Amino acid sequence: MIRRFVCIIVATLFFLPVAVMGQDGSDIRETCCDLPGDANNNGSWANILDITYLISYLYFNGPAPPCIYEGDPNGDCAINILDIIYCIDFLYNDGPVPICAEDCPGW
Repeated sequence: MIRRFVCIIVATLFFLPVAVMGQDGSDIRETCCDLPGDANNNGSWANILDITYLISYLYFNGPAPPCIYEGDPNGDCAINILDIIYCIDFLYNDGPVPICAEDCPGW
């Protein structure tokens, strides 16, 4: 199990982020939460890099997500282990798509 997870992480590190462009070629990320689950704000949908970013933030004193709402893919107005599990479920188990809850008090 651990070997498989490590292989997935290593394999994913070779993918480059995909630009998010509108039909006219402009960047469509106009508001903070246009790509729910994009915790590292690299312009791609939730992926293994976002999961490792959240793990670093929560457990290794890493930087906070540039857009706090995109670091909360389950939309419960808290960044915690449930967000990591939500992303893993979305990526590898055909779980629900990440959402944004931009009405969180105090954020």
